[in-house]
Amino acid sequence: MKPSEDWLQAINEKFLREDVLPKARLILAILECSKQFNCSWICPLDIDKTVENWSYRNTKPGSHQIGSLYKGAFYFDSCSWQVEIPIGFGLYRINAFHSLTSIPDNF
Repeated sequence: MKPSEDWLQAINEKFLREDVLPKARLILAILECSKQFNCSWICPLDIDKTVENWSYRNTKPGSHQIGSLYKGAFYFDSCSWQVEIPIGFGLYRINAFHSLTSIPDNF
C-alpha cells in the first residue's frame, strides 16, 4: 500500500511542528510509513519512491543534501580542482564529473 497524499501532508506537518530538518524528514517518513502500514524497513521500492518524490516536490531544492563525505583534489590542466564525494544510501549513483564542483562545464 502506498501512502496517500493526505498521509504525506499530515506527516510533514507533524515534522514541521517538531522542528525536524528537511534532510531528516525523508528517512523518518519512510520509517513512519513502515510502522503505520506494517511493512518491513525494506518496503517495496514504489513506497520509498512515493515518499521520496513527494518530499523533493514539497521542500526547498537542495535541502535534502547532507554534504560531502570526502573532499579531495584532482590535478588537471596545471591546476588542482576540488572533488566532493557525497553521502549516499540505498540505490545511489555517483557521477564523477558532478563531483568536480569547481571545474567549468566546458572542460
